[in-house]
Amino acid sequence: MTLRVSFTLTALLLSGCAAPEEPAAEPASLSTARQAMVVSDPSTHTSLPGLCKYPRTFNGVSGRIYHAPYSGCGNVRYSPLVVVLPAMGYDVGQYNDLLKHLAKNGFIAVSVDSRDNDAKGKAAIYAAEDAIAFLDGVRTFWEKRNFIDHSNVGLIGHSRGGGSVLDLAQNLEDPSHTWDVRAVMTMAPRYDDLAVDSSMSPALLALQGTDDGDMVPERSFELYDNSGSEGSAFFNGVDRAMKLFHDGNHASFAQPGEFLDSHGEVGFEVTRGYALAFMAHHLQGDSTWYDGYIRGNEQPGAWPYAIDTQFSDGVLRYVVDDGEHATVVPSLENLWASNTNLGNSSYTYHETRAYAVMMTGSVGTMTWTVADQNASYYQALSLRIGQLGTGAVEDVEVSVRNDGRWSTLVRLTDHGRIAELSAMCDFGTGSTQCSAPNVESRRHMATIRVPLTDLGPVDDLERVRLTFSGDAQGQTFYVDSVELAGWAP
Repeated sequence: MTLRVSFTLTALLLSGCAAPEEPAAEPASLSTARQAMVVSDPSTHTSLPGLCKYPRTFNGVSGRIYHAPYSGCGNVRYSPLVVVLPAMGYDVGQYNDLLKHLAKNGFIAVSVDSRDNDAKGKAAIYAAEDAIAFLDGVRTFWEKRNFIDHSNVGLIGHSRGGGSVLDLAQNLEDPSHTWDVRAVMTMAPRYDDLAVDSSMSPALLALQGTDDGDMVPERSFELYDNSGSEGSAFFNGVDRAMKLFHDGNHASFAQPGEFLDSHGEVGFEVTRGYALAFMAHHLQGDSTWYDGYIRGNEQPGAWPYAIDTQFSDGVLRYVVDDGEHATVVPSLENLWASNTNLGNSSYTYHETRAYAVMMTGSVGTMTWTVADQNASYYQALSLRIGQLGTGAVEDVEVSVRNDGRWSTLVRLTDHGRIAELSAMCDFGTGSTQCSAPNVESRRHMATIRVPLTDLGPVDDLERVRLTFSGDAQGQTFYVDSVELAGWAP
């Protein structure tokens, strides 16, 4: 990620995450121009014509390498590397479209055809070992090896491959390897308690369907919640995101093939779009799609159902409160709240603590004290929230008090969807179908980010308040991870 930070600002933030009292304002004309920009859909965007393909076998492992031509396939531009590991039983060709899409946008894209060796249930580990063997061959023998940017590597894995890329990222931490992993993306991963920390990768994106009867949603929720940290961060955290595809199943992330269902093709389009938005930001410093599609709620492609987002900034994050540590106890008015360990609940797949909140009057408020923060260099007020029932709730609003004055109330649903009680697959059936006996209603949270510009001045921030009224009456919510987050442009 490319950041332009003055020495003064860096020193001040290091001494306590406080920004200068009078930050330079962006010219109104430039701000207006930014808002008026039309961003292309990353699932269809290509920046380079043509394609060069290299089927190769190194150290007994087969794979494919793609890149875009520069005045013909004889020329390659110095480029980041993205490695794709398939699901067990899926043909490696079912990810070719993803590889080609990444190659046409400036990456050297590699797939590794891992051997289906599941001895002692260690398929994910063996696949990671196969990937290392193939990458060692690429580094040593591929004729274009000198054009690979070893310092910018991305890993993408589906199912067994999702577990494998976690093992691979951990193995590549060893200084004997020359690959520096900067981004890990999993799709319905086989998750074996190996979460992502900042030494493995500074970024994680997990994609998951609600109707996955093979790798159930619980795995991705655990991966997201256990990766990184919930504390404040300054260039030392993990940028982590999760996208929950409603009605998505195990095959939705692979190119149409043997396992195609009615959503397979559009699901793969969405996967392709998220992959480009995520990898472009973390490996190329191109943030064209990051705010809208990874931090936010824009959906690439044509997925016909909702996609809920969880996101936490790893670069700049000041935590007002999170349920895990209960760092600041909120004051309550006409509201009941209990800090709850969701990991102990059979009604949710989250592995974290959050506040269970319910109104006791016509208008309820939940208010946190902030120690006179100059929040001008933050991008958004971010929080995770979900409702424990169904039926869209609109009347949950946020406001801040700055220098003794309260801002106007901003409705959360103007900036995102409050996650509702949702039908999800409860346990694996050994197939890619989630049949009726295997479906349960599950509570979950999604992240809503309110731009601080919508809340007025924030140079002397004193309070953050959630207000529940109207159709929030009688509803119970989970609230977690109230944060000032993101680097303001």
